[in-house]
Amino acid sequence: MARRGSTSWWRRDRNTEYAHRIVQTTPWWVGVDFGTTNSAVAVADASGLPRLVQFPSAHGLQPTFPSVLYFQPKKPSIAGSMAIDRYLASETKGRFIQSLKAYLADRTFEGTAIGTQHYTLEKLIALIGKHMGEQLGFSSWPSPRRIVLGRPVHFSNPPDAELDAFATERLLAAIRLAGFDEIVFEYERRLRAQTSRPGLPRSSRQCRNASIG
Repeated sequence: MARRGSTSWWRRDRNTEYAHRIVQTTPWWVGVDFGTTNSAVAVADASGLPRLVQFPSAHGLQPTFPSVLYFQPKKPSIAGSMAIDRYLASETKGRFIQSLKAYLADRTFEGTAIGTQHYTLEKLIALIGKHMGEQLGFSSWPSPRRIVLGRPVHFSNPPDAELDAFATERLLAAIRLAGFDEIVFEYERRLRAQTSRPGLPRSSRQCRNASIG
């Protein structure tokens, strides 16, 4: 288990029989690309150098975390590659939820009933964030917990300023529910331009784009 003040967190994946040190130092900032299909995370400490997080899966370490949830009857939700594996292996299917980001600008979608509970869109997105955080030892990180969150220039198509603002507020509420104290948005297009500049090492460009773009 992770402990406050420790410099590393270890997690053992039950299916793949290995332990993976996810974060080597207490992160100052977390960069997240919450994608419609997959999400990615990087951390940066006082040195400012971002490091891409690898997530355990049945197929080895992966640089992305599938943005999906799976609810089985009378069991806690699961997310990521584990949710996909569990859904495919289940004879009696539960609720498999994906592409949540696509509904942020949709005023007609407020949430859904799963079993006896009602989940808002914000709570569903927050659950994905919390499941990612569990694999990173998030509960042991010292406060304030900071995040740089990638967002599209426009959430709606065709572009609509009111819908973009509506979607942004919903995403902000979801990330707050996930437990972050300080949240900074960065436009994905602007970030790609910044991290593609000449002279930046290729590994850093890849890590920065994956983390918050």
